[in-house]
Amino acid sequence: MYKKLKMYKDLIQDAKGKEGREDPELLAKLRELEGEAKALEREINDVDSKLNDLKKKRNDSKRLLEEIKKQPSKYTPSQIDQLLGTLQDTQEKNAGLNDKADQQEDDVDQRLNDLNALLNSSQRRKQLQNDIDGLTK
Repeated sequence: MYKKLKMYKDLIQDAKGKEGREDPELLAKLRELEGEAKALEREINDVDSKLNDLKKKRNDSKRLLEEIKKQPSKYTPSQIDQLLGTLQDTQEKNAGLNDKADQQEDDVDQRLNDLNALLNSSQRRKQLQNDIDGLTK
């Protein structure tokens, strides 16, 4: 997902330097999209960080579960129940964050498509204006 986000941000930067220089409306839109891309990047980083934290908790819980299997007499039923509850909670949170990450990836894909369409439209409009200018000279 980070690769697609980088492509999106790079495309915005390139367009600001090329098409945006000649089209003030497009430049304003590109600046707006740039701000949105930064916000999206923060959200993606946040979800990624939370997923990494959950992976660490899950791995810690798995190690503890292996210990319990080896020496069950060292642990009380309430400790085992607490571990199982933690595992279930971690699994549910992980599923929710995975869904959110999938939605973010879809969002980046859609934004890339929309930006490409916007730039193509701008190029067609510029070409049409050049053709009109050529006919009126």
